[in-house]
Amino acid sequence: MKAEDFLRIYLEKGSVKKADRLLGLFIKNYTSRDIEKQVLETISTTSRINHLFNATIQPEMYKGNNPVVKDIVSRFSTVKSEAIVLVLVHGSLSTSEEINYSDFDGIILIDESKITGVGELKQLRKLIAGTEQLMFRQDALQHHGWKLFLRSDFSDYPDAEFPLELLSTGKIIYPAYASPIKVNIVDTHQHYKNSFDSILQSIKKKCRKPPSDLFKFKILCGEIMLLPFYFSRQCIIKPILKGKF
Repeated sequence: MKAEDFLRIYLEKGSVKKADRLLGLFIKNYTSRDIEKQVLETISTTSRINHLFNATIQPEMYKGNNPVVKDIVSRFSTVKSEAIVLVLVHGSLSTSEEINYSDFDGIILIDESKITGVGELKQLRKLIAGTEQLMFRQDALQHHGWKLFLRSDFSDYPDAEFPLELLSTGKIIYPAYASPIKVNIVDTHQHYKNSFDSILQSIKKKCRKPPSDLFKFKILCGEIMLLPFYFSRQCIIKPILKGKF
């Protein structure tokens, strides 16, 4: 596991090892003794790297009135973390086209070099987890939470996995000003066909055994709707976004 993946998993799940996550289901606020120490060691590794960038994007500010977005912005504004560079929404929320059961698609950009102690690390994890809980008020079948990016991710941006267009067309909800995002995309590292094949196989697997509840059905529908998008990426590289067919 790469150092940055170690940190990302901790911030997403509050632990890294499956055994720790299992114990966390039964023991409130359970945390492995050495987990924060190990995560901080990985941060010191990634933050020493000099990053090169070949492109700059400038997302616009969010101007919608979604009450859940407003509450999440309030939480970030109250519990400030220097490690959080930007928080964005994309999809229907970014265009103010959401309906009562629209997905909450959010992105957090984190500068891992700003996390200098265990207290800051725990606070950041608590902030991410707390704002994820607020998402359920918009999206009761929420299944993915925040998409987390570290500063180090942008020196070799995974465009095949998470198209840069989602960042560039997203809307900034925190902080209260627009900031440019510098990225570097290495074309030879992008495997667009693999992404298409992966989602196609996932759909086939789910169709062999029909979804047993609405949660699983929503995931299947989401993957089916994404299939043309991933197909266009592998054919012409540049993806076609919603509303541009």
